[in-house]
Amino acid sequence: MATETRFNGVGTEDVAISGPVGGRQAACRFPIRLLVGGLAFPRGIRLGPGEGPGLSRGLRERRKSIERRASRHHDAAVNRFLVCLAAIWLAGCSRDAASSSPTGTSPVAESPKAVVPTPGVAAEPTFYQSQALTGLPRVRLLLGKLDLQAEVCSSLTQIATGLMHRTSIGTNDAMLFVFGGARERSFYMRNVPFDIDAAYIDPEGVITEVVRLRARDEVGVPSKSQRVQFVLETAPDFLKGHGIGPGTLIMSERGPLLESLGRMAQLP
Repeated sequence: MATETRFNGVGTEDVAISGPVGGRQAACRFPIRLLVGGLAFPRGIRLGPGEGPGLSRGLRERRKSIERRASRHHDAAVNRFLVCLAAIWLAGCSRDAASSSPTGTSPVAESPKAVVPTPGVAAEPTFYQSQALTGLPRVRLLLGKLDLQAEVCSSLTQIATGLMHRTSIGTNDAMLFVFGGARERSFYMRNVPFDIDAAYIDPEGVITEVVRLRARDEVGVPSKSQRVQFVLETAPDFLKGHGIGPGTLIMSERGPLLESLGRMAQLP
């Protein structure tokens, strides 16, 4: 950082401060009136020392007015000087901190900070419950020769919550998710502390694939098929242990899944 003072005439000088900011040279310049004995005198006005009889009343008033203006001008100039100096110093510190980190990384924070909602900015919507689902409707499913009782999730809140906040899944427990249309699906495991298997099922009720969902994994496992309308979650290896996998037809006790359960769907 460098400071340059350039005298421009009686009672006035320019002060310039320069230094590196963001890899470039920056500078600010502003005039400061020179103070002589605590007073700033404009060019062309000469005042005698003291307040003696040789100083007319009008000239004394003029001198007091100059004193007040000079004082205000001096304070403002000093403030601008300090602000400019601080800005250049902070910019230099920021650049030095950034250059001390490896390329492509940010300086490591000392401790994690809580995220505070910004006033006037909408927070990301949350559709899942803060507690486990209870009182869900149940359906009897037929998987070949296997009968399975499954809870049914069809609303936005039910599908978003699923098995969240439960501590485990029983060997014969199951949960069926019903959608209004066929498309690619992806399920994840937020707030679920145990592994499960998920069967992606097409509109005809045929399993297209069975995937393993890992405890607390929030990345999700997308389906390979674009025609998934139902998803069945079970305990790990339950389906495999009963010889159930891709190609297996699933029906409800009232008939095909689409005909018997499709009308329950509240999501596309």
